[in-house]
Amino acid sequence: DVHFFPPQDREALLNAHRNLSRWLSLAGRMPLVEFLRQVLKDGRYEVSLSRGSRGEQAISNMEKLLDSARDLELQEGGDLADFTEWLNNRIDFIEEEGEADIDISLGGAVQIMTVHQSKGLEFPMVFVPDLSAGFNFGEREPLYADHVPYEINITGDRITRKELPELGIDAANPENEWESEPILLKRIMKNRLRDKLTAEKKRLFYVASTRAMDHLVLVGHADFYSDTLIRRLLYMPTEMLTNWMDWLNQILGITFKLQGQRGELLYENKTGEKMKIPYRLFADEASLMDSGIEYRTEFSK
Repeated sequence: DVHFFPPQDREALLNAHRNLSRWLSLAGRMPLVEFLRQVLKDGRYEVSLSRGSRGEQAISNMEKLLDSARDLELQEGGDLADFTEWLNNRIDFIEEEGEADIDISLGGAVQIMTVHQSKGLEFPMVFVPDLSAGFNFGEREPLYADHVPYEINITGDRITRKELPELGIDAANPENEWESEPILLKRIMKNRLRDKLTAEKKRLFYVASTRAMDHLVLVGHADFYSDTLIRRLLYMPTEMLTNWMDWLNQILGITFKLQGQRGELLYENKTGEKMKIPYRLFADEASLMDSGIEYRTEFSK
């Protein structure tokens, strides 16, 4: 009975009980790193860590731990139980972990990182390079392997799934001179994988573009005078485009709005919010016969 404890301890116990009950209800329903951040936030752990002369180092150590949790989740599909087991194994069998490098994002320096590593962080200015790099959908892989759920059971707060293995291969086609071709199942898996990877690329582009607090610089190359590009942007669905530059070009209509050497692109979203994007167009003076151009945004005061 909590009433046997002093008032201050009683309130602390009741608060701990409320937090534990809430965390149990959230476990398994949130991405691992988001759940861990929620636990740290509710427990005000970051506030405690940031105190004292080692506060900055302690915060960086915590971010290093969360990065490990993110890697486990992304690479192995690990959940909270897997992360707890991984952490216990390191405590029991591995020498003391070295401290993290001080998070240089706190010190005003330039930091280079992947989109995954940037999740949860913000910076005054963000550069997202190589927008014209093509997506890798793994479509030339000779073998596709996956697990397909055929039964889902919900019991209380627990969700269990039963899955069947699925394999897609290439096989000789007797109706086409025994040429090796993907079987029907592999074609279905290929389309499903492409849809899944396209959705993931959309999420990554959103994460990359929302890390900026003041200025966002998107860097990519496109031949705005190319008939092939214009046809692609006019008639191809967004889901079929294969790089971020084409997405941006199609959504903002950059190719169809460029006029002269300097101007502004006016973009309005579905809610009526408007945004002006200043630009300059630079011809390649070294090769005037080439139709290639360079496109840059320009921040005006």
